[in-house]
Amino acid sequence: MKPYPLEVVVSTSCIIPSNTVKVPQGGIFQKFLPLSVSPSRREDFLMLSTLKKFPPKFCKVRWLENVPAVERAIQIWPDVVSYVQDVEKGVLVTNKNKSYLNIKEATQDKFILVKFHVFLSIAKTINPFLEFYQSDAPLLPFFSDDIPKLCKHLVEYFNVYKREYNLSSAIKLYKFDFTDEGLLSSVDKVSIGFVADNIVKHFVKKKDSYLKGAFNVKSESRSFVTKLLYHLMRKCPINYALVRNSSCFDPRKMASQPENCVKSLKQLLMHLSQKKIVLDTDCDGIIFQYKNFLQNIVNMYPSAFQTFKPNTRLDIFFNEYMSKSVKDYNKIWPVMKIIFTLSHREASIECGFSTNKKIEVENMAQESYVD
Repeated sequence: MKPYPLEVVVSTSCIIPSNTVKVPQGGIFQKFLPLSVSPSRREDFLMLSTLKKFPPKFCKVRWLENVPAVERAIQIWPDVVSYVQDVEKGVLVTNKNKSYLNIKEATQDKFILVKFHVFLSIAKTINPFLEFYQSDAPLLPFFSDDIPKLCKHLVEYFNVYKREYNLSSAIKLYKFDFTDEGLLSSVDKVSIGFVADNIVKHFVKKKDSYLKGAFNVKSESRSFVTKLLYHLMRKCPINYALVRNSSCFDPRKMASQPENCVKSLKQLLMHLSQKKIVLDTDCDGIIFQYKNFLQNIVNMYPSAFQTFKPNTRLDIFFNEYMSKSVKDYNKIWPVMKIIFTLSHREASIECGFSTNKKIEVENMAQESYVD
């Protein structure tokens, strides 16, 4: 199994050609580039700006940076519009190169703020998932339940697929064809988020001519969400049986669904034995010890397992019980360690990027950083 850093999975799934989905993922944010790199433009923009704020630095393949980037874009957009208007009137002088023309084109889009809010809703939906899995803690046993919840929330919130299709489990998600256009909801039933929906309703109520633009925004938003889900699932570790069956080491499922957990363990051992990671002759003993653990430990401390919090490290949690009777669990404990180790990847590096973003105060009026 080739593990992917979870944030990279989601990030790369959203790098979609702008001619396919015209939602502000990278291209529209790049329209702010002239304000970031040109001192004269920064000075002019700062002079007329009411908020005295600039666009933040932004990396389009790091989705944890998307929320602050689009929130700032929404905040300063009136100032951007004023800047372009002053340039066109001749009040401000600037080189009307391609980067400026990109900004000018965006200001002429009546639905630009709607697109910003659509993207903000999507990014906010994904962010908690990314933040949780940006960790060196062993989290793989939770993944097969969390990824269906994320996908189901995206599908239901934006209503992009017909309601009769159920994505509540990992196996259903794995088998679902996100590219089948026959499964899509009609455009008029698509939701684009509370704020964006209200803006569109206001536009349409004001002028009937905005109906076509509203239809296009909903259609593009549906396309974006479906492509996001498709690319996410194409690279998602949930496609591997090992990942789906590792949920047998989720303490909550061990307490609530012990029989299903035993079935998952058997599937897990089948995969590990095929890869020569576990000996076939040891599998019966591993299953016996696992059942023994369910009966003697999980049943004895039901509250600890039922109320387990995922932010508690699994290795520390299980070690507390395994250490009480090392000989009784000398075969199942090494298997747990193998699964827990699969969770480790580049989380420390990614977490470092996010931490630096939080403690960094950028002064874009000057070429400097202040920590």
